[in-house]
Amino acid sequence: MVRTSTKSHSSGHLQMAVITLALVAFALVVKVLVSAYREHQLKVELKRQREEYERREQERIRRQEEERRREREGEYERQRKEQERRERERKQREENHRREQDEQERRRQQNEQEQFRRSEAEHKAYNEWRQRREDFFENIETRAIFPDPPFWPCSAGCRESEGLKACRHSIKKLYRASGCDLGKLIKEESQFWHPDKFSRCLPSARDDIKAKATEMSKIINALKDETQL
Repeated sequence: MVRTSTKSHSSGHLQMAVITLALVAFALVVKVLVSAYREHQLKVELKRQREEYERREQERIRRQEEERRREREGEYERQRKEQERRERERKQREENHRREQDEQERRRQQNEQEQFRRSEAEHKAYNEWRQRREDFFENIETRAIFPDPPFWPCSAGCRESEGLKACRHSIKKLYRASGCDLGKLIKEESQFWHPDKFSRCLPSARDDIKAKATEMSKIINALKDETQL
């Protein structure tokens, strides 16, 4: 009876030891599993963080590339606009230069035409005066009016002579309008205007005519001296 009790007691201790060992083993397994799980979770987190970092880095690189691309496009656009502006300015300068040349040519032609018309008008005035002068000398006994030269105001500001309303410059312009050699023509003209040549004029107009002839003679002699210098 005593042996049976002792045997039962030993068997109970063995069972408890087995259970305890099993629990310890289970605890170790659980501990290992928990450690493995934590390590796995850590790896997962590290992987997530690495992937997040790589994603952010890629996003940063993408933004940088996008920014550089926009800068390149912006720079290209600025250069294009600058080139277009310079091209417009170049064309505008060329157009302005062309217009200026056209305007200069137009003014030149206009001046030439005006000069030609003035020359023609002055030459006509000289021929008409020359005809009056010749008619006067051919019929001096019956003429009461002096062949006054055309009235051309002096551009040099000279005082007009009281009778002729002319001066050295206006008479010189008259003779230039003839188209002949100025020195030779003035030398010939100096022979016509001496006051003594007008003694045969009508007595009623003689004094006035001789006074004008005296003024004309002085002017022509002054021109004669000038052309001989």
